[in-house]
Amino acid sequence: MKGYYFSDSHGFHRDLKMPKDIDLIIFGGDMSNVKNPTLNEHECRMFLDWYNKLPIAYRILIAGNHDTSIEAKLIDVYEEYKNIYYLEHGTIDIEDASTGENIKIFGSPYTPEFNNWAFNVRRDRLHDYWKAIPEDTDILGTHGPPKGILDLSKDREDKLEFCGD
Repeated sequence: MKGYYFSDSHGFHRDLKMPKDIDLIIFGGDMSNVKNPTLNEHECRMFLDWYNKLPIAYRILIAGNHDTSIEAKLIDVYEEYKNIYYLEHGTIDIEDASTGENIKIFGSPYTPEFNNWAFNVRRDRLHDYWKAIPEDTDILGTHGPPKGILDLSKDREDKLEFCGD
């Protein structure tokens, strides 16, 4: 099975060059920029309409901290987008057509509190979320990076901080 993982398109998804001949695509969140959930909904729907039509067998979606309209339930990805497998701290088993084996994918949008965006959890509570990840997971997709690995970002005072977990 050939797959592709990307995230943080922030409204520029149509500029991406999607690889050809892949069976699996995973989007790891941040399809929008706008923080207000009502205003955020339009950008998210534009992305979801595009993603829903990609000619790929398995389209998996994990929301990110900029996807506030999904957290606010203004968009119900499960019901409205039948060609997308939405993982909000959950698992899906898919079949690798080339081998016939099942692949277990776990996806979670949760990240440490950071500028009060969507799917933020107090850092001292995140361990409870990570304990719920099944040990037999083959692919783990999260919106946030591991702490200390490509996770430097500026806070509201323009100071660098490690925002991963």
